[in-house]
Amino acid sequence: NPISTKNTKHSQVWWHVPIISATLEAEAGQSLKPGRQRLLLNKITPLHSSLGNRARLCLKKKKTRKSTAKNLAIEIIDKPDFEKD
Repeated sequence: NPISTKNTKHSQVWWHVPIISATLEAEAGQSLKPGRQRLLLNKITPLHSSLGNRARLCLKKKKTRKSTAKNLAIEIIDKPDFEKD
């Protein structure tokens, strides 16, 4: 497969970006003001930006083995008995 899975996922995410059209505001009878237009442009940022990649790194779980009472009990039971003199 020449197309990697990672690229495919990014392209799918790109198409799900919410876009607020200027025609919707025009149909409602509102005029686009420069400040409002700037806000609309900020909402059309791609989800696969470098900031998004950094944020996803925080979601990765680290595998650590915590010693719980159950694990300690199993380790004690599994140890060989001491020879009695």
